[in-house]
Amino acid sequence: TLPVTRRAALLDGVRAAAEPVHAPVPLGFDELGQSAGLVLYTAHPLLPAGRHEVTVSGLHDRAQVFADGVPVAVLDRETASFPLTGTGARVRLELLVENQGRINYGPLLGQGKGILGGVRIERRLVHGWTMHPLPLDEWSPHDLARATSAAGPGGTAGFATAVLDVPEPADTFLALPGFAKGFVWVGDMLLGRYWEAGPQTTLYLPRPLLRPGPNTLTVLELERLGGHVALVDRPDLGPAEEYVETFD
Repeated sequence: TLPVTRRAALLDGVRAAAEPVHAPVPLGFDELGQSAGLVLYTAHPLLPAGRHEVTVSGLHDRAQVFADGVPVAVLDRETASFPLTGTGARVRLELLVENQGRINYGPLLGQGKGILGGVRIERRLVHGWTMHPLPLDEWSPHDLARATSAAGPGGTAGFATAVLDVPEPADTFLALPGFAKGFVWVGDMLLGRYWEAGPQTTLYLPRPLLRPGPNTLTVLELERLGGHVALVDRPDLGPAEEYVETFD
């Protein structure tokens, strides 16, 4: 196993890694010139005192919601609203939206990603948005360095690193016990994303991505950082399922 060192808190890291884009309404991934990865949407609406329903229209695909830096909800296409209690002051409303993949056939071909229909507090549209585009598959070593050195660690999510000392490179598999959901880089190469929901719980780490000597693994954890990562000699693709096709 390899111990991980926590680097930067989640929101501090993603803000530092991208140049902000400002617009009256939230822009989709395509409008931001981005095909994959994450976008952090930020606005500062006035939230009247009391409990209010906040609705995100046209969410594709998944959003973690923060109010003044505190996690308040996780949304997806099926659950795109949440309650939020105000005090009559402005609140920093942030939504970290993930593109979970695209469909290349059928009626959903060409579907956009991001927040495509706006955000409402009850019936009032929220205006004045700042977006931080995060095309993770295009990140350079400079982008990774900016994210991991943005600020100190904080909360349960964020950026972390581990050092793998390799005497002789070979194929292996990476496991992340205790981690919840996120992305992993080997050096400056995005290896893939993981999710404890499974079924797959390991990532294939091929020999060509490793070099003799120290190799840095960088983890962007969206929900809950673990204490270590592990290299295993077999993949864990989840429980086997039997498929039986019947014909009438």
